[in-house]
Amino acid sequence: NNSIHLWHWNSSKISKSADSIFDKQKQNEFKRINLGEHQYKTILIIDDEPDILYTLKLALENSSEKYRVHTYNNPLLLLSKFKSNYYDLLLVDINMPFMNGFELSKKILELDLNIRICFMSTGEINLSALRDVYPGRSMGCFIKKPIKIKNLIRLVETELDWEKAKV
Repeated sequence: NNSIHLWHWNSSKISKSADSIFDKQKQNEFKRINLGEHQYKTILIIDDEPDILYTLKLALENSSEKYRVHTYNNPLLLLSKFKSNYYDLLLVDINMPFMNGFELSKKILELDLNIRICFMSTGEINLSALRDVYPGRSMGCFIKKPIKIKNLIRLVETELDWEKAKV
């Protein structure tokens, strides 16, 4: 009987501990929500390599609470789910199956002219020639993969122009 009572006491203690952890998580969620949408920047990453998606998402989300990162590995699925005027920045891989990054960007810009775009590739591209092909479009940067995390964060911050956003 003592052992049952002891187990019950420990169970209760564990339960309180779990409740405390859950309450802390709820408070953190609440704090994040209370920051307000305007303090977040929403980034959309499209790359057919799951490892790259996961790494970029983790790197950006762990660098700051100011980023919300959404990922897709299929350009056709992305187009079917795309929300206009929702994303601040698109990081798009150039070489993907079904549709390359340039074609995808052109379609996205038909849906949302305000999104900023950064192309990613393991190869080189001529960004100024690309801007000549798409004049007036919001193609801001080129990311050569692989990229160091600190360089990725610096490029993203520059592209999103956080200093102007801070008032």
